[in-house]
Amino acid sequence: DYALALALSVVVAVAVGALAGTDVETSLDALVATTTGPVFVPSRLAVATALIVTASPHLTRPFRIIGRLVLLMGALAAVALGLAYASGALAGVALGLAAAAAVHLLRGSPGGLLTPDQMAAALLELGITPRHVTSLPPSSPGEQRMGVEADDGQSMVVKVIGRDAWDAQYIGALWLSLTRRGEPPQLTMTRRERVQHEAMVSLFAERSGVPVLSVVTAGEGMQGEAMVVTVAPSATLGALQPGDVTDRILADAWAALEKLHGRGVAHRQITASSVSVQPDGVAWADFDAARLAPSVTDLMLDRVHLLVTTWLLAGPERAVGAAAASLGRDEMAKTLPYLQDPALSPALRRAMGTDWVLEDLRARAMDVVDVTEPDMVELRRVSVGSLVKLLLTVVIVSTLVSLFAGVDFSEVADQLRDANWARLMVALVVAPLAQLAFSFSTIGASSRSLPYVPVLVLQYAIQFMALVFPSTGARAALQIRFFQRLGV
Repeated sequence: DYALALALSVVVAVAVGALAGTDVETSLDALVATTTGPVFVPSRLAVATALIVTASPHLTRPFRIIGRLVLLMGALAAVALGLAYASGALAGVALGLAAAAAVHLLRGSPGGLLTPDQMAAALLELGITPRHVTSLPPSSPGEQRMGVEADDGQSMVVKVIGRDAWDAQYIGALWLSLTRRGEPPQLTMTRRERVQHEAMVSLFAERSGVPVLSVVTAGEGMQGEAMVVTVAPSATLGALQPGDVTDRILADAWAALEKLHGRGVAHRQITASSVSVQPDGVAWADFDAARLAPSVTDLMLDRVHLLVTTWLLAGPERAVGAAAASLGRDEMAKTLPYLQDPALSPALRRAMGTDWVLEDLRARAMDVVDVTEPDMVELRRVSVGSLVKLLLTVVIVSTLVSLFAGVDFSEVADQLRDANWARLMVALVVAPLAQLAFSFSTIGASSRSLPYVPVLVLQYAIQFMALVFPSTGARAALQIRFFQRLGV
């Protein structure tokens, strides 16, 4: 965290200083020298602020107060010693705060997390007398979970949504609304509203006959954290060993999902930890991202997440077999167009590995239900690939414009006026034919049979890249990606 805050504060301070007219060398000298005179932005003050504020959530209150006093005195001293203007000192502190906030957002922080003793006190305010409180692994970024054993012997799980969890939910909702088609932005839900939503959906689902982990209570902690308390599961799907995931558990999971969907609820956050394995079957938990009156896409993405989750635990054959047995051929066929990389959560995407594994799972599912390759549903609104293509297009066009701008068209016209048109036409026809032979060489050099036309197009693309990007790296990347797409 310190290293990241240091790097961010230096880069941002130097960049802002450059925009204000301070050269990079002067900004870097201001980090170590005291004879540079007033500098905008004082990079040393920005770095000190970033490091102290980054450390602040990890420290006790007296040290946090000391850190703020050090920053205040340092800013005043920088102005008094003539190392910075008052506006520069304010800018340095602001940039340091921004760098530290970025680190806390990216890496998380203990700010707002409760200790077991604080959790016990918060539970007493909610009417629960805890006997023992333990920390549990979180199921989503920034979230805190505690296991509680009450005086009456009941085991419960407390989900705490602090600042980090709310930040993660906010950034995730913003990213989905920008990148996924049909995903409305949900940017105004507070921490309290989030737990209220989870409790309400859970109670609605339970009242509708859907197996869920019952909600005990919900409320706020001592530092404003939102908490929801549910009955503890006997076990979660993620806690089971692969050999313990029986066909009965898989069938119960799909039956529970279809019952949830039949009551007009989409879970939208299915993971191995949200599927609870109880003695009488499977029950759902973690409804904070659930949606009532869901769209078709919401329902299909639930199916995709459950299919991939069970595949990771039980293998492709059993996972696909259980899904097909529960959904039937027609519904399974409707689900396959959504079985693609953009549909997966980041955690599932990391667990799956490459998109080739996902294609293999889709192929197995097609064999089971005996359907042809479906057209994939367009889920991405904007992808990294489309942004890269846009950037490359701008670069290519600007390069071609600069090439043509250096051409003396009057001289070209003079050359063409005296040209042998028969030979010119023959040259224009013969020049592209060299790629025909290059294509056969490429096919012969491959250990796998390759289609001719795509290889021919590759050769023309290589020539075009040589014109626009005269770089070996660009051509190598083009060829590597081409052969990857053909399975080599």
